[in-house]
Amino acid sequence: MSRNTKWRPFKQARAFMHGQGLRSQKEFYAWCKTGQRPSDIPTNPHREYAAQGWVSCSDWLGLEKVMAIHWCPFMQARAIVRSKHFKTRGEFLAWCRTDQRPSDIPTNPQREYAAQGWVSYLDWLGLEKRRSRASSYPDYDTAHAWVLAQGWNDKSEFDAVVKAQKLPSFVPKAPHVVYKECGWVDWIGWLGSGKRRLGDWREFGNARQWAQDWAPTHGITSSEQWVAACQAGRIPADIPRRPDRVYAEIGWKSWGDWLVTSRLRRRNQPWRSFAEARAFVHALSLGSWEEWRGFSRSADRPHDIPAAPYRAYQLDGWAGFDDWVGLPTRRKYGRSRQEQHIVMELQQLLGGGVEDEKRRFAADGPLLRVDYLHEGMELVVEYDGSHWHRNRVLEDKRKSNIIRSAGWRLIRIREQPLALLHKGNVAVRQACTPGDAVRAVLKLMMQQGLGSAKMRLRCRTYLTRSDHLTTSPLPPVPRWRPFDEARAFSRALGFQSSEQWRKWATSDQRPPDIPNSPGVLYAGHGWAGMADWLGYHPVISRGNKLLPFKQARAVVRSWARQQGEISNKRRHWVEAAEQGSIPEGVPANPQLAYKGKGWRGMPDWYGRPASPRNLPFPCDTKYLPFEQARKVVRRWVKSLPASPTLWTQWLRAVRDGSLPPGVPRHAGLVYRSQGWRGYEDWFGRQPGGSARN
Repeated sequence: MSRNTKWRPFKQARAFMHGQGLRSQKEFYAWCKTGQRPSDIPTNPHREYAAQGWVSCSDWLGLEKVMAIHWCPFMQARAIVRSKHFKTRGEFLAWCRTDQRPSDIPTNPQREYAAQGWVSYLDWLGLEKRRSRASSYPDYDTAHAWVLAQGWNDKSEFDAVVKAQKLPSFVPKAPHVVYKECGWVDWIGWLGSGKRRLGDWREFGNARQWAQDWAPTHGITSSEQWVAACQAGRIPADIPRRPDRVYAEIGWKSWGDWLVTSRLRRRNQPWRSFAEARAFVHALSLGSWEEWRGFSRSADRPHDIPAAPYRAYQLDGWAGFDDWVGLPTRRKYGRSRQEQHIVMELQQLLGGGVEDEKRRFAADGPLLRVDYLHEGMELVVEYDGSHWHRNRVLEDKRKSNIIRSAGWRLIRIREQPLALLHKGNVAVRQACTPGDAVRAVLKLMMQQGLGSAKMRLRCRTYLTRSDHLTTSPLPPVPRWRPFDEARAFSRALGFQSSEQWRKWATSDQRPPDIPNSPGVLYAGHGWAGMADWLGYHPVISRGNKLLPFKQARAVVRSWARQQGEISNKRRHWVEAAEQGSIPEGVPANPQLAYKGKGWRGMPDWYGRPASPRNLPFPCDTKYLPFEQARKVVRRWVKSLPASPTLWTQWLRAVRDGSLPPGVPRHAGLVYRSQGWRGYEDWFGRQPGGSARN
């Protein structure tokens, strides 16, 4: 069945699903395969209705989500379940899927009653505690004596007897499980093949002293190397192969203590305070994060300075590697000027607020950067521009859920045509003034009754005025120059490479109405590449004759091996091309010169093929129309073997270049606006893995 792109409106579709009586997501997918699903009801509603009101599968199917405060008390719920006389957990779960289960009895009691008395399913169902496995077998010494009498030297011999069912009934088939707490050490001790019993091991202090003297001189620095040395017979018989088990309760600390390794941090030695550690690093005068990384791995780093400061000082003042090393702060993603004006207006009107600060709203939650935060009202205000947030619906919803679940109020200013995500959103027109956005926020705050009486009076006064509250006029919201004027200005600079433009664009010399990322701002408005933007013609070749692609690539790979280790291939190539040090006959812009002639990216150019996920996007190929390409791929899928997985075979075909002709390896990008519905539809698979008819 072909995909239908004209889905039923979300509210009508949800109302239809409420009447189907489905009780879980699993039942919904099974219902989709029965042929009863109308063609305008999607099989992936979370994807199709992501920006139209989708909440959850429970809301989609009409299931009322019972909150923890509505559950029946633990003792009363356990009495009800015990009265049913279930024998196993499976019987209880089967009963939960029927209509006989009361709505206040949870299907996951171990989660709902974790802090209210939950012990186990045996206690929940009223069953007697099962007899211990070890109680059905004789003691360890009796079974072990019989095994020693057999003279086995390897575990495979014991397994062969077990498989032949010739093991006596008083000897367990899984002794490592039965005797785990009453004598078991390892299989070598169980079979008696060269190692002694627990009572015959060397005393812990003497054994550790021997290991600490012997291991460093023989290069043993890990538990894996220690076990390998034991298997090779290099360790005395009275020293165990697994000291972490033998001496677990009589002195064992760690493998670092046993082998005296310097890789493990001394657990009893605390780190320096954040201020002292940062001052120490500032005194080193490091110039980048790479230099700090090299220093942290050297023997010069003091033991009380962490190699991973972002973890050690995550809650004690950490503000990034630039601050740690002592460099000027450089934000990768800054606020837009519109956001800055809105935050300034809210700060002067309501007070409070934060300035470029990350906050953890839950003790175990992620660090989030918000636009405006007011501690007193527990209020967060976020501004979502139509350009940067057009493809961030799921990320915005996830961030909203984290903030709201922590008890904070959230107001999102959504610039049209962005859809509203929840009731706490306000819509504003494109290119609105900061005053209009602030007024929309204040109106919603007044409706919700937020703030003190004095603050609400200030808000009413602000809403009745036509000017801003600030005493000094705000700088106007920037308006970029038209494309033709901005390109003429950029061409007059005389730059001959994109690297020169980037260095100039990040400096203070760039006018505020010239964007530093023109390819993003002017996409679809005349943008034709950096060469056209700067008005230079890329140098095709250093020399008179351009080599064929394969020959040029072989020359470059030989040249790259002579350069040594290269961390950033693209930057290295640009710098070499600007200095004129690339081989003769090789183009300075190989991606343009060999476009459609075999070019696969810089890693392949340097002789290090990229992974399938990082292959360059081939814009020069004429692909089949979406419907035709999908039919070709589905026929190709039917010819593939059953294993490995279909996705693995697709990636392998992308890497090897064995896809059917006219089919792009980046299908999701090529057909994103032409009917693309995901790889399950692309391969002809229904949700769950079954093939389409």
